[in-house]
Amino acid sequence: MATPTRNPRMIRLIMCLCRDLGLHEDERRVVYESITGKSHISEMNDRDLARVITQLKSQPALNKSRTYKGEPMARSAVARKIRALWLRLRDAGVLTDSSETALKKYALARVGSWNLDTLSNDDASALINQLRSWVDRVERARAAAPVDSAGA
Repeated sequence: MATPTRNPRMIRLIMCLCRDLGLHEDERRVVYESITGKSHISEMNDRDLARVITQLKSQPALNKSRTYKGEPMARSAVARKIRALWLRLRDAGVLTDSSETALKKYALARVGSWNLDTLSNDDASALINQLRSWVDRVERARAAAPVDSAGA
């Protein structure tokens, strides 16, 4: 008996979908058998694999949002201002990590709160002033840096 042709990408996709659904080996075999009548991927051809993929993709647990899994961005106007100053420092090349998490760690170290959206007015203004001072120092250092003249 000839072995059925199987696309390795389809098999990988099935395994990823099963992992995302939290299906273990026995559960996967039950799903395979209910869809194709075959309990092992090795017994399936491309048409069977496609049917399994279609069925797995239609599961409601996979229809959740898969966009951004990192820290949520700051939402308030003050938090956006703090973030803008942070990004100016990144653009100046002085930050090694410009992520939202790094900004929150910086805020925690400076004002004792990591949540930028709920900073008190005093804490927010202190943090903004610290970041502005840092940006000013960086810009002054750049302006004072000697210009490299290649022909002199």
